[in-house]
Amino acid sequence: MENKWDGDGIPPVGTEIIHSSKMFQSKAKGVVVFARERDFVCDFNGRLGIFYEGDKEIIPFDQKIIDESKSIEDLARIISITSNGNSRITAELVYKAVESGEIPFLKITE
Repeated sequence: MENKWDGDGIPPVGTEIIHSSKMFQSKAKGVVVFARERDFVCDFNGRLGIFYEGDKEIIPFDQKIIDESKSIEDLARIISITSNGNSRITAELVYKAVESGEIPFLKITE
């Protein structure tokens, strides 16, 4: 059962959320497992995190955000493979990854 939460106040137990960390430049899906008046606990695949009302790093769940984040991480991984500064190799790797569908939010158009 999915609970709807608009991002204000404390999300109810069972609500799917996204932790959008600016420090680590990542996004993770979690579920609220405990909530009180001013704080709540989320489970991120067995890792628990405590958050407070108004925490700007917690946003309502949206699969598009998770997909985009994974695509960006995939793109960053591909680019880091060629960190020696050879932009041609980097461009080829990125092009091939987009062409094969490994980066779903990018499409090659003619």
